[in-house]
Amino acid sequence: MFQHTKFSEDEVVSVLKQVHLYDELGMSEALSRECGPEGALLSGGQKQRIEIARGLIRNKSLYLVDEATANLDSKNADLIRDILFNLKQPVIEVAHHFDNKETRYTEKLLLENGKLLDV
Repeated sequence: MFQHTKFSEDEVVSVLKQVHLYDELGMSEALSRECGPEGALLSGGQKQRIEIARGLIRNKSLYLVDEATANLDSKNADLIRDILFNLKQPVIEVAHHFDNKETRYTEKLLLENGKLLDV
């Protein structure tokens, strides 16, 4: 799940808790849980949050996030969006749907007919 030879158990548990997967995946069994081929035993939302967790654990200097909340229910989508907005690093998010009333975006652009437009 996290290429556990590169990260300590504490780091993996911490990021699983951050994306609210630690309890969902069986707490202490989360690290040894069988996910099946290509995550077949996980829901779409769980797979999505694992992908987010994989990015977070690497602590990159920039995050390019494509459809971060597409497979998530509203509660988990809000959680992931809060995590992204609270990162110290810049985040560029590509999304088909977003809350236009969200005030935490620093800039919003719309791609329409091959042109970027300010929203």
